[in-house]
Amino acid sequence: MAGVNVLNSFGMRMLLTSAKALANYDSKLVLLKPQPLPEKALESAGLYHALRVVHDIDRAYALLGVALLVA
Repeated sequence: MAGVNVLNSFGMRMLLTSAKALANYDSKLVLLKPQPLPEKALESAGLYHALRVVHDIDRAYALLGVALLVA
């Protein structure tokens, strides 16, 4: 989400719908490094934790259950 500068209710609904659809397949949606304005909008709407917002790639991998391979 680093390239998203504005997030309105339509965008929030799309993210929430996508997260719910992924959950039906035992998958997850993790939002990585949102800009301050969209992050504040998610917090204000009460969706910050429901959508798993993180700022660290290692935390995102951990939430997704992906092992990071380092050669």
